[in-house]
Order: sequence, then C-alpha cells, then structure tokens
Amino acid sequence: GDDIRNIDWKVTARTRQTHTRVFSEEKEKPALIVVDQTKSMFFGSQKRTKSVVAAELAALAAFRVLKQGDRVGGVVFADNGIDIVFPKRDRRNILRFLEKVVSRNQELLESNPVQFEDALREVTVKIRNIVTHDFLVVVISDFHRYNPQVTKFISRIAQHNDVLLAKVTDP
Repeated sequence: GDDIRNIDWKVTARTRQTHTRVFSEEKEKPALIVVDQTKSMFFGSQKRTKSVVAAELAALAAFRVLKQGDRVGGVVFADNGIDIVFPKRDRRNILRFLEKVVSRNQELLESNPVQFEDALREVTVKIRNIVTHDFLVVVISDFHRYNPQVTKFISRIAQHNDVLLAKVTDP
C-alpha cells in the first residue's frame, strides 16, 4: 500500500525486504501575542497589577516561541492606541515588542478609558491582516468587556490557527 516513490532502494537491496522512507515536514508556526493594556488591567490587590502579570506572560510566551525557532510578533492594545510588532525570528524584535508593552503599561496611570468596543474592533481588524493560517495566537487579557462579536472573531481565527487565551484575574 506504500507509494513506490518512497521505497529506499539501497536498503531494500541490502536487506532483501522492502523499506520505505517516512518524511515528516517541519512547518513553521509563527506566533502573535496579543496583550491587553487597557484601563481594566490597571488593578491589583495583591503583589502586581493585572497589566504587569500580562506583560510577564507575554515575555514568557515570546521567549518560549523563539527558543523553538519560530517567528514572534505582538499586538499591544491600550485605551489610547495600538502597537504592532510584526513576527520575526529575532531577539531584538521581542525586546522591541516588550518595550511597547512596558510603555503602554506605564501610560495606564494617566490614560483615560475610551470606547472599548471601537478599540477592540480596530484590534481585530489589525490581527486579521497579520494572521493568515498556521499561526499561534496568544491573547492575554482579563476578558471583562469582550462582546459576542469578539468571541466570534476569535473562534473564526481558531479555525485555521492555534489560539491560546490567557485570562488574567485578581481575587
């Protein structure tokens, strides 16, 4: 039942039993880490705010993906804008992404909450333009103000990609 093109003829001639070669194609799986740095993440009753925990999770995920040899990029969305770092297989790219997370985190004290649904809609459009297929999409947020359209968008992305949702909570 094996394809004749996959027979290893040298081994077959030497051992007098049919041997076939098995190929496993290694596919690249770029990662996009989406970090929520909105005003709802600026809360913490114990040791750290949720925004700091989200930044730590983003750093862990980014360096883990880079260690596997895949490209890493990120989207940081805050109340006053969106930062995008396109996926690259480069440590400096991860550091640039984490710098954007830190700067958005530091802006949380002075930021004023804006219309969250509009900002979220803009983020989903940007993500849709970056993510094609066979991506790893990690969304780090508290998921407080997400609406059914965002849930539908995430499930649509999950059809062709691996999606991890990391919910950051505070007791």
